[in-house]
Amino acid sequence: MPSPRTLHPASAMAWLLPEAGSRVLDLCSGKGAFTRDLVSEGHRVFGITTDAATAELIATRVAAATILRARPTQMPFRPRWFDAITIADDRPNIPEVFPEAVRVLRPGGHLALLRTTRDDTVPWVRRLAALIQTHDPTAMTSTTTGPTEEELLADGWFVATDAKAFRLWVPVDRRTLLAMVERRLPVQKLDDTAHRNLLADVGMLFDDIARGHEVKLPYRIECRKAWPDPDRQAAEPSVTIGIHLHW
Repeated sequence: MPSPRTLHPASAMAWLLPEAGSRVLDLCSGKGAFTRDLVSEGHRVFGITTDAATAELIATRVAAATILRARPTQMPFRPRWFDAITIADDRPNIPEVFPEAVRVLRPGGHLALLRTTRDDTVPWVRRLAALIQTHDPTAMTSTTTGPTEEELLADGWFVATDAKAFRLWVPVDRRTLLAMVERRLPVQKLDDTAHRNLLADVGMLFDDIARGHEVKLPYRIECRKAWPDPDRQAAEPSVTIGIHLHW
């Protein structure tokens, strides 16, 4: 069972990733929650990030993974080495990593994309959003998903894709919901009266929905796999600056 902090259900991980024991490269984002889940699924995990502090943080939190500071456009690995390369949630300029991703993926390997968004179509979540947006218009607004099939195939680095969506319900108690609202910076900047009234309204909404129990926040996990062009994989590998690991 995933923790509420990771939001990566086992069903989504099983569909997205190769069999346990595979060599997986994670283009790290956030604080390593997804990297940790890759290790938990039984994979041999490497991770790269350009930020030294992030690399140190993830290496500390996920000791079983090998975390390196490197640019995704110059991956320090030999060609055709990974069974999968993962990109989770918000990473800008994903297409720029395609050439190197194709270079280091083994034949039959794939790029694995995962994006988690809250499902705001549920009525009580819409009510919650309306309350918060009276003071914070950017709160709980849906954003576009990761690269589409057309974008993945546009430059010819990848020749086939598959996609599947999953839903996850995360239990939330009253205190946790109020804390989520309070963490919003615009909410923190409200005057005392507005701040107190907003939290009271959110608490009343919770009480109306939960009736003494927890509520569940719905999340949508969108997964997509993409397979490289074999002809490009077979071409002379590009020169990459960095160390070449053998395992």
